[in-house]
Amino acid sequence: MPSIFVTTVFVIAGAIASAAPDMLQRPRGSGAPRYDTSTEVTLHGTVQTVKQVDDDMGRRNVAGTHLIVKTDQETVEVHLGPTTFLTGQKLTLSAGDAVVIIGSRVKVSGADAVIAREIRKGTQTVTLRDERGIPKWSRGPGR
Repeated sequence: MPSIFVTTVFVIAGAIASAAPDMLQRPRGSGAPRYDTSTEVTLHGTVQTVKQVDDDMGRRNVAGTHLIVKTDQETVEVHLGPTTFLTGQKLTLSAGDAVVIIGSRVKVSGADAVIAREIRKGTQTVTLRDERGIPKWSRGPGR
């Protein structure tokens, strides 16, 4: 009996561990876009609007920050990440700020959007995700 229990625990732990990288890239919810390095773009633009949004499960305590950014070619919504993470990075953004964003172009509810990996404002650069698209805030202490 104990060996069946131990085996079951190891099988479950292995399944969770193998799924962990995917879980870090995709927020909870069925329609959440994934970071795709093959669609990476660099945007140079001006912040039009800074939006605080609920996470995809409607929880305000996990609010995220999105930007509406106007470039020479388009106006696009940029998904940065959890507001608390950005606050911890001492990144403040306002309408009119010039920014450079490196991110993955995705579709969200049929509309073009960008999931940011890095954002530059003036001399400040904040890395939001690693080069594979895994969020820095998902890695725990010492990110």
